[in-house]
Amino acid sequence: MRSTILGGLAGLAALVYAQSDNSTISATSATSATSSSSAASTTGKPTAITVATDGSGQYTAINAAVAAAQNSAIPSVVVQAGTYSESIVIQGTQTVTIAGPTASSYAGNQVVVAAAATGGVVSFNTQKSQGIVIRNINITNTIASASSKAPAFAAYGSNMLLDTVSLVSQGVGVYTANFGTTLISNSYIEGADKLFYAYVTAYVYGSTIVPTVSSASIGYLQGYQTGGVWYNSTLVVDSSSVQQKAGLTNSYVYL
Repeated sequence: MRSTILGGLAGLAALVYAQSDNSTISATSATSATSSSSAASTTGKPTAITVATDGSGQYTAINAAVAAAQNSAIPSVVVQAGTYSESIVIQGTQTVTIAGPTASSYAGNQVVVAAAATGGVVSFNTQKSQGIVIRNINITNTIASASSKAPAFAAYGSNMLLDTVSLVSQGVGVYTANFGTTLISNSYIEGADKLFYAYVTAYVYGSTIVPTVSSASIGYLQGYQTGGVWYNSTLVVDSSSVQQKAGLTNSYVYL
């Protein structure tokens, strides 16, 4: 299983480098984002779609923009600063980067996606994703119950990268997975209990993990069986920290 996750992460790293030019150009400012979405490549095809709450982009909703980008093989969705009250469901398989304005850390992110969604604020309706990158976006599930399932991100597919994001939930399973491989880097993960839940294959690097109730579990990982063979879930946490949220007195946190 270790060789599987490392192999998957090597492929994901290649994907990220391949997309780095698009994501860097498209997430710098409103001016550059607009120009990148309207500027055509040598074949006359747009390289990005812009989303803005004030209607200055091609779309005002991220979900619709992602669907359009995947349907047209456009590699980037540029999200301008603002709060987007919606759920995002990744339906297609085409590679796409969804990026807010560039920030050096999740605390400086200018894009918030928030919704009360038991299935996940960001979720997948395909297991055949060729690669999804989400960068500089804070994602919050607003379900206000520590005992309810409330994923900020519900993974289903492979080649997923969450970079410089915030995943926040007041409930169970802030990161919930139904198979697939995810790299989470330079990010903030906050949840009540079972922060990494279900069939997880994830590598967490340079991130902060914050459970908010006593006796919480960082991971609640499940194995699965197919064709008479059992497979393990895998969670690797590297160069990261588990911290108590300021103002809370919760204790007895378990890995």
